[in-house]
Amino acid sequence: MTTLRKEYRIVLPVTLSEYNIAQLYTVAEMSKSESTGDTSIEILENIDFDHEIYGKCRKTIKTMNLNSKVPSVIRKVLPSKALSLEEVAYNLFPKCVTTYTNKAFSSSSFKVTVESLHIDGNIYKENIFNKSIGEWKETKVEYIDISKTIVDTKYDPTVFRSEKKGIGPLVIQSRDGKDKSKNKEYKDWIEECVDKNIPLMTCYKYVTVEINYFGFGWLTKEVDRNIQKIFIGAHQKLFCDMDNWCDLTLEDIRQIEVTTKEELKKIVSENVSSK
Repeated sequence: MTTLRKEYRIVLPVTLSEYNIAQLYTVAEMSKSESTGDTSIEILENIDFDHEIYGKCRKTIKTMNLNSKVPSVIRKVLPSKALSLEEVAYNLFPKCVTTYTNKAFSSSSFKVTVESLHIDGNIYKENIFNKSIGEWKETKVEYIDISKTIVDTKYDPTVFRSEKKGIGPLVIQSRDGKDKSKNKEYKDWIEECVDKNIPLMTCYKYVTVEINYFGFGWLTKEVDRNIQKIFIGAHQKLFCDMDNWCDLTLEDIRQIEVTTKEELKKIVSENVSSK
Protein backbone atom coordinates (compact mmCIF):
# COMPACT_ATOMS: atom_id res chain seq x y z
CA MET A 1 0.00 0.00 0.00
CA THR A 2 1.32 3.41 -1.02
CA THR A 3 -0.32 6.24 0.89
CA LEU A 4 0.15 9.96 0.41
CA ARG A 5 -1.08 12.40 3.06
CA LYS A 6 -1.17 16.12 2.49
CA GLU A 7 -2.93 19.05 4.12
CA TYR A 8 -3.65 22.14 2.02
CA ARG A 9 -4.36 25.52 3.59
CA ILE A 10 -6.04 28.27 1.57
CA VAL A 11 -6.81 31.78 2.85
CA LEU A 12 -9.69 33.62 1.17
CA PRO A 13 -11.17 37.13 1.61
CA VAL A 14 -14.73 35.94 2.32
CA THR A 15 -16.83 35.01 5.34
CA LEU A 16 -17.80 31.43 6.18
CA SER A 17 -21.41 31.97 5.10
CA GLU A 18 -20.23 33.54 1.83
CA TYR A 19 -17.90 30.63 1.19
CA ASN A 20 -20.72 28.14 1.66
CA ILE A 21 -22.65 29.80 -1.17
CA ALA A 22 -19.54 30.47 -3.26
CA GLN A 23 -18.22 26.91 -3.23
CA LEU A 24 -21.60 25.43 -4.21
CA TYR A 25 -21.94 27.95 -7.03
CA THR A 26 -18.38 27.25 -8.20
CA VAL A 27 -18.87 23.48 -8.18
CA ALA A 28 -22.01 23.82 -10.32
CA GLU A 29 -20.32 26.16 -12.80
CA MET A 30 -17.16 24.06 -13.06
CA SER A 31 -19.19 20.89 -13.58
CA LYS A 32 -20.77 22.49 -16.66
CA SER A 33 -17.58 24.01 -18.02
CA GLU A 34 -15.62 20.77 -17.57
CA SER A 35 -18.23 18.68 -19.40
CA THR A 36 -16.93 19.06 -22.93
CA GLY A 37 -15.82 16.63 -25.64
CA ASP A 38 -15.03 13.23 -24.14
CA THR A 39 -15.24 14.54 -20.59
CA SER A 40 -18.56 14.43 -18.75
CA ILE A 41 -19.95 14.78 -15.25
CA GLU A 42 -23.30 13.38 -14.18
CA ILE A 43 -25.04 14.13 -10.88
CA LEU A 44 -26.77 10.96 -9.71
CA GLU A 45 -27.91 12.20 -6.32
CA ASN A 46 -28.13 15.52 -4.47
CA ILE A 47 -30.25 15.19 -1.34
CA ASP A 48 -30.51 16.07 2.33
CA PHE A 49 -29.21 13.09 4.25
CA ASP A 50 -28.89 11.85 7.83
CA HIS A 51 -25.52 10.09 8.03
CA GLU A 52 -24.84 7.60 10.81
CA ILE A 53 -21.55 9.33 11.66
CA TYR A 54 -21.73 12.87 10.25
CA GLY A 55 -25.37 13.54 11.13
CA LYS A 56 -27.55 15.82 9.00
CA CYS A 57 -25.76 16.81 5.80
CA ARG A 58 -26.10 17.18 2.03
CA LYS A 59 -25.17 14.05 0.11
CA THR A 60 -24.13 14.13 -3.52
CA ILE A 61 -23.06 11.33 -5.83
CA LYS A 62 -21.46 12.05 -9.19
CA THR A 63 -19.83 10.06 -11.94
CA MET A 64 -16.99 11.75 -13.78
CA ASN A 65 -15.67 10.46 -17.09
CA LEU A 66 -12.37 12.32 -17.23
CA ASN A 67 -10.67 10.92 -20.34
CA SER A 68 -8.67 13.74 -22.00
CA LYS A 69 -8.64 15.74 -18.74
CA VAL A 70 -6.27 13.13 -17.35
CA PRO A 71 -2.56 13.69 -18.16
CA SER A 72 -1.29 11.44 -20.94
CA VAL A 73 1.31 9.85 -18.65
CA ILE A 74 -1.58 8.43 -16.60
CA ARG A 75 -3.86 7.53 -19.53
CA LYS A 76 -1.12 5.42 -21.10
CA VAL A 77 -0.88 3.03 -18.17
CA LEU A 78 -4.47 2.83 -16.92
CA PRO A 79 -7.43 0.92 -18.34
CA SER A 80 -10.23 3.11 -19.69
CA LYS A 81 -12.50 2.21 -16.75
CA ALA A 82 -9.97 3.82 -14.41
CA LEU A 83 -10.68 7.19 -16.01
CA SER A 84 -14.27 7.06 -14.76
CA LEU A 85 -14.54 8.15 -11.13
CA GLU A 86 -17.39 8.08 -8.66
CA GLU A 87 -17.50 10.98 -6.22
CA VAL A 88 -19.47 10.68 -2.99
CA ALA A 89 -19.61 13.82 -0.86
CA TYR A 90 -21.15 14.56 2.52
CA ASN A 91 -21.42 18.30 3.08
CA LEU A 92 -22.05 19.28 6.69
CA PHE A 93 -20.63 22.77 6.32
CA PRO A 94 -18.24 23.98 7.63
CA LYS A 95 -17.06 20.38 7.28
CA CYS A 96 -17.17 18.15 4.22
CA VAL A 97 -15.92 14.64 3.41
CA THR A 98 -15.50 13.51 -0.19
CA THR A 99 -14.28 10.17 -1.52
CA TYR A 100 -13.29 9.13 -5.04
CA THR A 101 -13.22 5.56 -6.33
CA ASN A 102 -13.41 3.99 -9.79
CA LYS A 103 -14.65 0.88 -11.57
CA ALA A 104 -11.23 -0.45 -12.56
CA PHE A 105 -10.00 -0.93 -9.00
CA SER A 106 -11.68 -1.86 -5.74
CA SER A 107 -11.83 0.79 -3.01
CA SER A 108 -9.12 -1.16 -1.17
CA SER A 109 -6.86 -0.78 -4.23
CA PHE A 110 -7.59 2.84 -5.13
CA LYS A 111 -9.22 5.53 -3.02
CA VAL A 112 -8.88 9.27 -2.64
CA THR A 113 -10.37 11.01 0.38
CA VAL A 114 -10.63 14.78 0.78
CA GLU A 115 -11.64 16.09 4.21
CA SER A 116 -12.46 19.79 4.28
CA LEU A 117 -12.80 22.16 7.22
CA HIS A 118 -13.42 25.90 7.04
CA ILE A 119 -12.74 28.36 9.86
CA ASP A 120 -12.87 32.12 10.38
CA GLY A 121 -9.63 34.09 10.21
CA ASN A 122 -6.17 33.25 8.91
CA ILE A 123 -4.59 31.72 12.00
CA TYR A 124 -3.09 28.38 11.01
CA LYS A 125 -3.80 25.49 13.36
CA GLU A 126 -1.68 22.36 13.46
CA ASN A 127 -3.37 18.97 13.04
CA ILE A 128 -6.82 20.52 12.87
CA PHE A 129 -8.24 17.17 11.66
CA ASN A 130 -6.95 15.40 14.79
CA LYS A 131 -4.95 12.78 12.93
CA SER A 132 -3.01 10.19 14.88
CA ILE A 133 0.62 10.94 15.73
CA GLY A 134 1.76 8.51 13.04
CA GLU A 135 -0.53 9.95 10.36
CA TRP A 136 0.40 13.54 11.19
CA LYS A 137 4.11 12.73 10.95
CA GLU A 138 3.48 11.44 7.43
CA THR A 139 1.51 14.56 6.47
CA LYS A 140 3.03 17.30 4.35
CA VAL A 141 1.47 20.74 4.86
CA GLU A 142 1.24 22.97 1.80
CA TYR A 143 -0.01 26.54 1.56
CA ILE A 144 -1.93 27.70 -1.50
CA ASP A 145 -1.90 31.41 -2.35
CA ILE A 146 -4.62 32.05 -4.94
CA SER A 147 -2.70 35.09 -6.22
CA LYS A 148 0.04 32.79 -7.53
CA THR A 149 0.23 30.11 -10.23
CA ILE A 150 -2.73 31.32 -12.28
CA VAL A 151 -4.50 28.27 -13.76
CA ASP A 152 -6.85 30.16 -16.10
CA THR A 153 -6.15 33.78 -17.07
CA LYS A 154 -9.92 34.41 -17.15
CA TYR A 155 -9.84 34.01 -13.37
CA ASP A 156 -6.81 35.96 -12.20
CA PRO A 157 -7.12 37.31 -8.61
CA THR A 158 -4.22 39.72 -9.25
CA VAL A 159 -6.37 41.51 -11.85
CA PHE A 160 -9.96 41.03 -10.67
CA ARG A 161 -11.74 43.58 -8.52
CA SER A 162 -15.26 43.02 -7.24
CA GLU A 163 -17.54 45.91 -8.17
CA LYS A 164 -20.14 44.82 -5.62
CA LYS A 165 -17.81 44.09 -2.68
CA GLY A 166 -14.87 46.39 -3.45
CA ILE A 167 -12.38 43.57 -2.87
CA GLY A 168 -9.31 42.92 -5.00
CA PRO A 169 -7.08 42.72 -6.83
CA LEU A 170 -5.02 40.42 -4.60
CA VAL A 171 -1.52 41.66 -5.26
CA ILE A 172 1.72 40.59 -3.62
CA GLN A 173 4.22 43.42 -3.91
CA SER A 174 7.38 41.33 -4.18
CA ARG A 175 7.57 38.42 -6.62
CA ASP A 176 11.38 38.12 -6.72
CA GLY A 177 11.40 34.90 -4.71
CA LYS A 178 13.95 36.19 -2.20
CA ASP A 179 11.65 35.84 0.78
CA LYS A 180 11.26 32.15 1.54
CA SER A 181 9.07 32.58 4.65
CA LYS A 182 5.61 31.08 4.10
CA ASN A 183 4.06 33.59 6.49
CA LYS A 184 5.56 36.56 4.65
CA GLU A 185 4.64 34.93 1.37
CA TYR A 186 1.00 35.65 2.21
CA LYS A 187 1.61 38.88 4.09
CA ASP A 188 0.88 41.63 1.58
CA TRP A 189 -2.71 41.10 0.40
CA ILE A 190 -3.82 39.53 3.65
CA GLU A 191 -2.54 42.48 5.66
CA GLU A 192 -4.36 44.81 3.29
CA CYS A 193 -7.59 42.90 3.97
CA VAL A 194 -6.98 43.15 7.71
CA ASP A 195 -6.30 46.89 7.46
CA LYS A 196 -9.57 47.38 5.54
CA ASN A 197 -11.55 45.09 7.89
CA ILE A 198 -12.24 42.65 5.06
CA PRO A 199 -13.15 39.26 6.59
CA LEU A 200 -10.80 36.35 6.01
CA MET A 201 -11.32 32.62 6.34
CA THR A 202 -9.11 29.57 5.95
CA CYS A 203 -10.00 26.47 4.01
CA TYR A 204 -8.23 23.30 5.17
CA LYS A 205 -8.22 20.28 2.89
CA TYR A 206 -6.72 17.00 4.04
CA VAL A 207 -6.00 14.71 1.11
CA THR A 208 -5.33 10.99 1.47
CA VAL A 209 -4.40 9.06 -1.67
CA GLU A 210 -4.30 5.28 -1.20
CA ILE A 211 -3.08 2.98 -3.95
CA ASN A 212 -2.62 -0.71 -3.29
CA TYR A 213 -1.73 -2.01 -6.72
CA PHE A 214 1.64 -3.41 -7.71
CA GLY A 215 3.73 -1.00 -9.77
CA PHE A 216 1.38 1.95 -9.38
CA GLY A 217 2.79 3.59 -6.26
CA TRP A 218 4.13 6.48 -8.37
CA LEU A 219 0.53 7.37 -9.26
CA THR A 220 -0.11 8.86 -5.80
CA LYS A 221 2.02 11.91 -6.62
CA GLU A 222 0.39 12.34 -10.03
CA VAL A 223 -3.06 12.23 -8.46
CA ASP A 224 -2.05 14.74 -5.80
CA ARG A 225 -0.51 17.05 -8.40
CA ASN A 226 -3.82 17.15 -10.26
CA ILE A 227 -5.83 17.64 -7.07
CA GLN A 228 -3.61 20.59 -6.16
CA LYS A 229 -4.23 22.16 -9.57
CA ILE A 230 -7.98 21.74 -9.10
CA PHE A 231 -7.84 23.36 -5.65
CA ILE A 232 -5.91 26.34 -7.01
CA GLY A 233 -8.07 26.81 -10.10
CA ALA A 234 -11.37 26.35 -8.26
CA HIS A 235 -10.56 28.92 -5.59
CA GLN A 236 -9.24 31.41 -8.12
CA LYS A 237 -12.53 31.05 -10.00
CA LEU A 238 -14.49 31.27 -6.74
CA PHE A 239 -12.87 34.62 -5.91
CA CYS A 240 -13.15 36.06 -9.42
CA ASP A 241 -16.83 35.03 -9.67
CA MET A 242 -17.64 36.95 -6.48
CA ASP A 243 -20.03 39.37 -8.19
CA ASN A 244 -21.98 36.43 -9.62
CA TRP A 245 -22.61 34.63 -6.32
CA CYS A 246 -22.48 37.30 -3.59
CA ASP A 247 -26.23 38.09 -3.81
CA LEU A 248 -27.39 34.48 -4.04
CA THR A 249 -29.22 32.61 -1.29
CA LEU A 250 -29.04 28.89 -0.51
CA GLU A 251 -32.46 28.54 -2.16
CA ASP A 252 -31.01 30.13 -5.31
CA ILE A 253 -28.14 27.64 -5.20
CA ARG A 254 -30.49 24.66 -4.91
CA GLN A 255 -32.31 25.83 -8.03
CA ILE A 256 -28.99 26.25 -9.84
CA GLU A 257 -28.07 22.70 -8.82
CA VAL A 258 -31.35 21.34 -10.24
CA THR A 259 -30.76 23.16 -13.52
CA THR A 260 -27.13 22.03 -13.61
CA LYS A 261 -28.13 18.40 -13.08
CA GLU A 262 -30.46 18.55 -16.08
CA GLU A 263 -27.87 20.30 -18.26
CA LEU A 264 -25.22 17.71 -17.40
CA LYS A 265 -27.67 14.87 -18.06
CA LYS A 266 -28.32 16.32 -21.50
CA ILE A 267 -24.59 16.58 -22.23
CA VAL A 268 -24.03 12.94 -21.25
CA SER A 269 -26.96 11.85 -23.44
CA GLU A 270 -25.62 13.80 -26.42
CA ASN A 271 -22.15 12.31 -25.95
CA VAL A 272 -23.58 8.79 -25.93
CA SER A 273 -25.74 9.35 -29.02
CA SER A 274 -22.82 10.82 -30.97
CA LYS A 275 -20.67 7.70 -30.52
